[in-house]
Amino acid sequence: MSDRALLFLVSLAVLLGALAAAVWLIATHQVGTFDGNFLLLSAVVVALAFGMYLRSTIRTAIKTATPPEAPKPAPAVQPEKKATVQETVGKT
Repeated sequence: MSDRALLFLVSLAVLLGALAAAVWLIATHQVGTFDGNFLLLSAVVVALAFGMYLRSTIRTAIKTATPPEAPKPAPAVQPEKKATVQETVGKT
């Protein structure tokens, strides 16, 4: 297992644990107390931090998984035709 995969799984576990703690605090009506509010805020901040890390990891993985498009060749520009001495003399 690569380092990134392990970090992804650990971050996912921490995110789910923090969200579960926040839901548990709300379900057991501990939000009204000072300690409950602090624990809820802590759990939400931890979930937000790890959620943003997971979002960044997923976006980076998507960008590296899709190959970049090959640049389209520029339209060929034809060089200007230089007038020869005979064409120049014939115009006068």
